[in-house]
Amino acid sequence: MIAGIILLVLGLVMIGVGVSALKGVATPIKTFSEQQPGEYVSSEIILNSSSAVVVRSPGSAGGLIPAQDLGSVNSANVGSFALSSKSTAGGSATYINLTGDYYYVVFSSSQPSTSIVVAGDLGHTIVFGLLVLLGFIFVIAGLVMTLVGWRRGKRADSKKKASVSDSDYYANRQDGSQQPPPPPSASS
Repeated sequence: MIAGIILLVLGLVMIGVGVSALKGVATPIKTFSEQQPGEYVSSEIILNSSSAVVVRSPGSAGGLIPAQDLGSVNSANVGSFALSSKSTAGGSATYINLTGDYYYVVFSSSQPSTSIVVAGDLGHTIVFGLLVLLGFIFVIAGLVMTLVGWRRGKRADSKKKASVSDSDYYANRQDGSQQPPPPPSASS
């Protein structure tokens, strides 16, 4: 049970450290400013070679645009200025190995539901993400070990209470006799 509690606490510490480190490495962008009617632009995204950008729910008419091209983009030509993502999975687009200044532009009739996470250093993001994942594994293992230890301890306590020594048995008999009980009869 003690080992389970130690694993549980260690897992919680790992999650806390990993999450706080990820907050320092990753920058979320959830709101866009409306530059012109129907044109929504993110805040400036500054990237270096070890950065990564993950865009969740990318707009159908939009994309990651180099800062120098922002003034030339409109809803008709956004596809020709938008950079292609390295991967698209689970409704997210990922951009890596980019350097420079960028904006994410979405053409929509209302505030887009697009959210962006900029990972300043992809290597650190992966390490801290794995730390959080390992912390969750430790928490689950710690909970299981604690519950198993607690149940075993409870079972051992109930066995101690159920077993009575010979001296206690004879001392607490109703008839006061100190003779052992007769053996069971062999007749059936």
